[in-house]
Amino acid sequence: MLENLRDEIDKIDEKLVALLAARFSAAEKIAIEKQKTGKNVFDGDRERKILEKIRRLAREKNFSPAIATRIFENLFHESRRAQEIKRKQL
Repeated sequence: MLENLRDEIDKIDEKLVALLAARFSAAEKIAIEKQKTGKNVFDGDRERKILEKIRRLAREKNFSPAIATRIFENLFHESRRAQEIKRKQL
């Protein structure tokens, strides 16, 4: 039983990593567009809107909005960092 549950988590982790890789690839593309248009990497309004949506989705899935918020705040931080690195490469 425990091994089956761990296998399930391993499969979920694989999917999460694939999704994160896709998200960060999109973030790098966004960095390029922001550079072209002179926009800042940080967009507080966009992040607030996303967090509102994430909290709503978490509640709908019976998942802690607080945990979802912390996870996405970390994603935003790392995404901004990746965008800054990408902009320096341009």
